[in-house]
Amino acid sequence: MAKRTKKKNPTSKNVNPHDAFFKSTFSYPEVVRSYIEKFMDESLVKHLDLDGLELDNNSFITPKLEEFYSDLVWKTRYKTTEIKISFLFEHKSYPVPYPHVQLLRYILEHLEQQIKAKEPLTVIIPIIIYHGSSEWQVRQFWEYFEGIDDTLKAFIPIFQYQLTDLSRYSDSELIEKGIGKLLNVFLAMIHVRDVKYILENYETIFIFAKEKDLRDTRFGNLFHSIFVYLFKYIELNDSQMEQISTNIHEPLKKFTMSAYDLLIEKGIEKGIEK
Repeated sequence: MAKRTKKKNPTSKNVNPHDAFFKSTFSYPEVVRSYIEKFMDESLVKHLDLDGLELDNNSFITPKLEEFYSDLVWKTRYKTTEIKISFLFEHKSYPVPYPHVQLLRYILEHLEQQIKAKEPLTVIIPIIIYHGSSEWQVRQFWEYFEGIDDTLKAFIPIFQYQLTDLSRYSDSELIEKGIGKLLNVFLAMIHVRDVKYILENYETIFIFAKEKDLRDTRFGNLFHSIFVYLFKYIELNDSQMEQISTNIHEPLKKFTMSAYDLLIEKGIEKGIEK
């Protein structure tokens, strides 16, 4: 078998909190399924085996791509054909100028690994998750070239990518999409640096954190990831923590305070006294 590109450890010092949060939350089948059902084209989704979604152990990020993306790859079947759906988390806070170039390199890495392993070639669908402040404009690859006519277009690679630009969505629009616990993930990504929003809408961010979910190890760990992500970026004083705990329902209050105490004990929140 050909040597695979190893996934990086999310706890590595080279992985920033955004990257670690993306990898932890998009490892949940429920989160990924919600995304596919609500954000991908219906003509594609209706032929996907969503019950057969399986997390792939491979990454196709090369050293040249590390600056731009981290990835998580899921495999399933489209009709009777195995395909891979790759979630790429955009590291930049602004749109990259030529995303097709990075994505083409990514797809080729995937195909080259399969050729070396003497495996059948598999279609890979790239999905970019972007949460920068500037709006991302999706263009066709040929649009980046000047003086192109239909004859020259034939010599330019043609492929598409799916983009989710979180800057285009309001909270209400995301809530209306009915995306389940993916809503909690996206709200955290959008508002991670907004202390005022978090104080006033803490329960909205954890809207699906019901008592039975917090007791469930799978979902409890998901909500814990969201909590850690938020509190890596903001520091709250005692009165602010009291404000949060006063305005939320009891099961979430217990979860919040126990998780917060654990963060302090582990020294994750610098500058906060025990």
